[in-house]
Parts: sequence; C-alpha cells; structure tokens
Amino acid sequence: MTARLRLYDRVLQDHFARHRQMAWVSGPRQVGKTTTCRMEGTDYLNWDNADDRRLICKRLGNVALA
Repeated sequence: MTARLRLYDRVLQDHFARHRQMAWVSGPRQVGKTTTCRMEGTDYLNWDNADDRRLICKRLGNVALA
C-alpha cells in the first residue's frame, strides 16, 4: 500500500525547506493534519493537549525548545 499524498504534505515540505520555524496547521477533522505533521516535522505540539497548549501560551520561545 502506498502512502496517500495529503494537501499539507507539499506545503509543509516547502515551508520546512525554506524556514526553520513553527508551522501552525488547522483545518477540518480527519483530513490528515496530525499524520502529516508527525511525518514532516521534527517536533509536534497539539493544541488539544493541555500541556502542549500551556507551553505554547506561556512563551513563544519555549515552543522553539520543545
């Protein structure tokens, strides 16, 4: 079975190739956001996770260290 190319795949690949910064991904349920982010990024924070949300809100500098 081959991996299915999702909308965000190329967008995130291009973003990470050009920039070393956070990408905020949002969209409708069950379109592959989490799968794509985990495959393309080195670190993953989930806004729905209370600990991750606190880290994001506390200071932007902390997100870069995660």
